[in-house]
Amino acid sequence: MGQIARDTGWSVDYIMRGVNCPMLMLMWQDFPRHVPGRKKTTQEMVAERRSRNGQPDMSPADYLQQLLDEEENADESH
Repeated sequence: MGQIARDTGWSVDYIMRGVNCPMLMLMWQDFPRHVPGRKKTTQEMVAERRSRNGQPDMSPADYLQQLLDEEENADESH
């Protein structure tokens, strides 16, 4: 009701007493509304986050292998 009053400039009293119900229903159907877009998949969100952070695209197995290699190199240097 408030949205119709705001957009038309009519008072709420006028809308309640002077506008018939079918007209209000038609007006309500014509109002723009937000239609949510497609939700991103987990893979898309991870790829987007990596691109923002500057990290290369890497599979979990490759990442774990990289951690193991870094750990071995650290042990060898000590």
